[in-house]
This record gives sequence, structure tokens and C-alpha cells, in this order.
Amino acid sequence: MNDAPGSANLNEHGATGPQRLRVERERRGLERQQVADDLHVDVRIIEALEAGRFERLGAPVFVRGHLRKYAELLGLDPEPLLSAYGQQSVQPPELVPIIPATHSRPEMPAKLIGVLVIAVIVFGAAWWALRKRDTSPPVSAPVTESAESPAAVAEDESAAVAPAAQPAAATETIAVPASAPVEARQNENVAERASTGTPVRLRLSFSADSWVELYDADGRRFYFDLGPANSVRSFSATAPLRVFLGNADGVQLELNGQAVALPDQVKRGNVARFTVDARGQVRPADD
Repeated sequence: MNDAPGSANLNEHGATGPQRLRVERERRGLERQQVADDLHVDVRIIEALEAGRFERLGAPVFVRGHLRKYAELLGLDPEPLLSAYGQQSVQPPELVPIIPATHSRPEMPAKLIGVLVIAVIVFGAAWWALRKRDTSPPVSAPVTESAESPAAVAEDESAAVAPAAQPAAATETIAVPASAPVEARQNENVAERASTGTPVRLRLSFSADSWVELYDADGRRFYFDLGPANSVRSFSATAPLRVFLGNADGVQLELNGQAVALPDQVKRGNVARFTVDARGQVRPADD
């Protein structure tokens, strides 16, 4: 990419700031993907630089680094771009009035309210049955055993819903909905299914600068930054993990202490996109 006469002076095209990068790239007949490959970054970083959307690139130090490298690649003087970005980044923040927080009690889920109501009804039925047993003439042994079971329910409120139907049927004083124990078991099954993913330990060693994005098993992005050369980053997350590396050759991965090799099919140039499961198996990521 040799410089052409007048390549650094783009004011004649009416381009200023980040637009100068786009104008000079198009004048040289380059595609964004070509520039991204030469700079070892993702094409989205090139798009953000040309559009002036610097907030997508992380901390100011990373923005200045990307601007400098892009300008030098195109044969432009990076100082005017850096100066313009510096003036933009020191704009006074917008003042937002602070509204005092109001403390309100969180609303209880409808299912939890229903369970509590049933528990209160069962407890009341048990108390009524015990009181009736103390004030009534002696009854036969089977009825006495049935009446004693509510006492165990009162000692453990967490199990109050399950045995509710038994004392109600013995004393014939209250009818507890038969669906209550089934609903409680369904809630337990939902809670068990909510835990997804396998906890793993990921370690990244940088021999060169590389942009990194990491997503856990639930699709949450837990790291989005530039990893500097001669540094190490360690993370605890749930696998399978989705990984993006802007400079794959400059990053060494370890999963649970085992090195992870990147096959060629997950790379495009020096940019890598892939998923890695808890056993360290690597597959191309779905964009």
C-alpha cells in the first residue's frame, strides 16, 4: 500500500474526522475486510472507526490505538484524527437529575402467595384437628393416627403443602386442592432445569495484542477488551463458550489447565470465531 501524491490531504473531498479514513480507503480501492485482515482486527472495528462510533471500541486508549494504526496503514497523518477524537472525548458529561430511590417491598410471585395461603389453611386445619381431639371424647385408633400427622406438618413449614390432603380427609373439615402437591413438585423441577452450562476455567496468554470477546453458555458477554502483549487473563464461566479473537496467532488458550488448539476452519485470515465446550472441543461459531 504505497502512498500516492496528495493522499493525506482529503479536505478537497469534504471529508473530516473519521470520514477521512473511509474516503482514503475507497480512493485506494480497498474493502473493509482487507483493512481488517491487515490490522488483525474484526471488520466491525473498521466500521465503527469510519462511522465515528468510538463508544463501541472500549476505553479511549484502545480507540486511539485503532485510529493510529488505521491512519498509518492508509498513509495518513494520525495526529489530526487523534486530536479531533481527544476534543470529542473530553466533552462535559450531560447532567442528569438524581431521583431519590423509593424503597418498596418486592411483589411476591402469585405461585408463592398461593403456596403460603395453602400452608396457612393446612396449619389452621391441623390446629383445629388437634384442638378438637383434645376436647372431644376418645376416638378409635385409626382416626387418632390420622389426626396426629398434621403436627409433623407444623414443625416443618417447607413440607406443609405435600401432606395437606391427609389431615383434611381424616377430619372432614376442610378440602385442600389436590393440585397443590403437584404444583410444588413442578416448581422444584423448573428450579433444577434452570441451572445450565458446565463451570470451566479459561486462561488466555497474549504474545501479541489481540481484541477478545467472550460469551458464556447463556449468551452473556463477560469480556470485551483488547488483550495487550505479554499479559494473561483468567476467567471462570459456564461452557460451552463462544470466543472471538482479533489476532488468533497472538493468543494461547487453556481450558481447565489443558491447552486448546485452534483448527484452521475456525480462522479467517488471523481472525478466529469458535465455540469450545467443557471438554476443550473447538467448533466454528455460528455468526
